Amino acid sequence: MNKFHSILSRSGDNILKDRAESVAKLAEMSQDTLVKKLTKDKIQLEFRQKELLDMSPDNRYSLKIGEDFNSDKWVQEYHKVSLNLLENEVELAVAENNMKVLFEDDQPKEV
Repeated sequence: MNKFHSILSRSGDNILKDRAESVAKLAEMSQDTLVKKLTKDKIQLEFRQKELLDMSPDNRYSLKIGEDFNSDKWVQEYHKVSLNLLENEVELAVAENNMKVLFEDDQPKEV
């Protein structure tokens, strides 16, 4: 029997199993990509927060902070980054939980 004939004569259960495996792999890859994207976003937001807190003098011989400091603008930006970080942390926790619930094996591994 050739490959084409073999494909045509597969049973419904075999076809369903093959389709299920493909769909499950794609879904798991998409979920993993989401977790990685949210993790990257979190790192970038944490870095941005640290940048905003860096009010070092503009040179080593001066105690004057960087030029044109606008406290209202700074507070708004820090607040915005903090809210974005909090939202990101919630999204990441949900995405990691979904990864665990949906894609970790629920069957004990045989030794």
